Amino acid sequence: SVSIEISPLLLFTPNVFVNLEDPSALLQLTARYDWKQNLTVLAAINIPVGSKGTEYGGIEVPFTAKYLSTDSGVFAQLAWYF
Repeated sequence: SVSIEISPLLLFTPNVFVNLEDPSALLQLTARYDWKQNLTVLAAINIPVGSKGTEYGGIEVPFTAKYLSTDSGVFAQLAWYF
């Protein structure tokens, strides 16, 4: 993966997860910030892309007219090392 170093303490990593069987993907931007010597903040934004019936757009539930899917999301974590 390609990482973009903004400063020695801040690192951005864009990711794209592409489904090879249908036209869907998951776009993700992660950020890692080394706040202090033993504290790290990790955050990510996830954006699924695809139409209904695809892996990231929503798979169909058998015998119903409903789809299981996720929306965009944000993740944050504070890690303390000792």
